[in-house]
Amino acid sequence: AACAVREIVPDLPEDSGAARVLERTRAAGGVTLASAPVVVSGGRGVGGADGYAVLEELAGLLGGAVGCSRVATNNGWRPHSDQVGLTGTKVACDLYLACGISGATQHWVGCMDSRTILAVNTDPEAPMVSRADYAVIGDVHEVLPAVVAELRARREQRAGREEERVLTRG
Repeated sequence: AACAVREIVPDLPEDSGAARVLERTRAAGGVTLASAPVVVSGGRGVGGADGYAVLEELAGLLGGAVGCSRVATNNGWRPHSDQVGLTGTKVACDLYLACGISGATQHWVGCMDSRTILAVNTDPEAPMVSRADYAVIGDVHEVLPAVVAELRARREQRAGREEERVLTRG
């Protein structure tokens, strides 16, 4: 049987509470949390918003992105868009570095599809340590600066060798 079709266009005031997109931004370098090959993620063990500087530096050196746990977003240390977990972004990167993250189930669900997981934590009994492929038992504030320094030294050595090759060919 035939039916009558009526088009209804609601006339809602702007402040009606409906969600709308105000802005779209792209991560620096085009690497997003969901597409990054490496994610350097921090939790309570990072200690605060300032503690993410070394994570950002490490992620930059590795061509990756910075993530965080729900504790970090709840404390206002990082935006919700950086949160990895069931209520955040699920990642499936080549390398996931969990720095100072205890490894609550909701966070684990967000990173468990990563190829390799490395946990850096002072607590050898933390769930993230037991679930990770590799673990470094130590303070994030000591371990990460040492890793960054080593990566920088290796880059300088490589750059020096490349410069030497250019000079010997010329």
